Amino acid sequence: MPCHLRTLLLSALMLFTANCFAATAYPSDLAREVPLFPQAQLDSASQDAQGANAVLNTTSPLEQAIRFYSEKLTGKGWKQTADIAMGAARALEFKRGKSSISISIVPTSAGTTIALTLNR
Repeated sequence: MPCHLRTLLLSALMLFTANCFAATAYPSDLAREVPLFPQAQLDSASQDAQGANAVLNTTSPLEQAIRFYSEKLTGKGWKQTADIAMGAARALEFKRGKSSISISIVPTSAGTTIALTLNR
């Protein structure tokens, strides 16, 4: 398995188990780079010296979330380095300098779950 795919999958797994470290607000470090998806509900979030992460839920379709994050991040100078389909789910990765942003977007029965990770 390619290294970047392992990293994306590990990031997604960590985010889905992040409920025990849940914050009450969208992390400020993440907000500076990755806008909150419109009409999304924050499920969990955390931030530390190495970066930040958040898990969001929305009733919007997966394709809309992919388009939103691709446009917003490339507009801020992030270079998309991966777009991997994993069944019905998608994993996106963006890089700028030494920083990276990993996004896992998973369709659910209620809509879409979005897991975001910013690594500095």
